[in-house]
Amino acid sequence: MNLYVIRHGQTDENVNGLINAWNEHKLNEVGIEQANAMKEEIAKINLDVIICSPLKRTKQTCEIINKNNVKVIYDERLIERNAGKMQFEPVTKLDRNLWHDITKEVVYEDSEGMKSILRRVGSLIEDVKKEYKDKNVLFVTHGDIARAIYVYLNNITDIGEITDFYQVNCEIRCYKI
Repeated sequence: MNLYVIRHGQTDENVNGLINAWNEHKLNEVGIEQANAMKEEIAKINLDVIICSPLKRTKQTCEIINKNNVKVIYDERLIERNAGKMQFEPVTKLDRNLWHDITKEVVYEDSEGMKSILRRVGSLIEDVKKEYKDKNVLFVTHGDIARAIYVYLNNITDIGEITDFYQVNCEIRCYKI
């Protein structure tokens, strides 16, 4: 199976260095351009299914890049981290080691920890491996979820390696499973 992962296009929160989390904000003009630039590349992949986060910015990205009208499934397990009171705070306020600590269910009192994210992402990946064996699947998701997918599929436990991972807006990565 080939699992492709794309992060949504740019938002104003990304530009302003804010923690995006659970909100229904749209892509900005650059984000729309980024998604349009990926449309042809995605069209060349013989996708069997697209699984998308149900938040507006991922849905918008998915609608733009899905030139071939591939079947889309919305799955809550791809939704961005629930950042609680940290939503819309500057990312510079984060202790990156704490934010990405895979042993924590909750951080900063009410923010979803990486352990919780890994559990839901792992559940989705295992379901997809069974359902779409020998297929091409695209996840349309968010930055911390893309990081969790990378960590899960590569069995990474080193906090430095986890915090160093970054997938830019509308970057696509392929994992052979």
